[in-house]
Amino acid sequence: MISIEAEHFTRKKDVDGFSWRVINGFGKTGDSVSVFPNAAKTFTELTAASPYLEYQINVARAGDFNLGVYLIPTHPLIAGTGLRLAYSVDDRSPQIVTVDENVQVSSAKWSTNVLSETTVGTSKIRLEKGSHTLRVFAVDTGVILDKIVLNDGPVQPSYFGPPETLAK
Repeated sequence: MISIEAEHFTRKKDVDGFSWRVINGFGKTGDSVSVFPNAAKTFTELTAASPYLEYQINVARAGDFNLGVYLIPTHPLIAGTGLRLAYSVDDRSPQIVTVDENVQVSSAKWSTNVLSETTVGTSKIRLEKGSHTLRVFAVDTGVILDKIVLNDGPVQPSYFGPPETLAK
């Protein structure tokens, strides 16, 4: 398992005045990151035309992994679309992760997420043994990334999620 606090990125790219910034003290287990300025924008080109963060990861063995993105619950930019961001590994095509699509603000699910201070989106990814670059792209502004977890088995239930295994 690899667990990374979102603020421990190794590189970031700003685009047209939009950039990922660390929000000190706003995270379940540390800080978090979000795109600023806080102006409504959807990035449709998930390439160098979208702000991104990079994380260096090292995988001990090849296999299929679950990628979990832990987000702070916020209002979606566009109602019904959920909280969206994207990722790619080693310059592969970006894959969009949608969290809480069609979850209505003030619903029981929304309330549970707010009380637990997190909501999690997942995706499947195949990785070879060795070093990789994980890139996280902004899709919608207003999404707040708190933690990233790669695992090839079940994650033990925990209020804080798995402790960080990869530090800055």
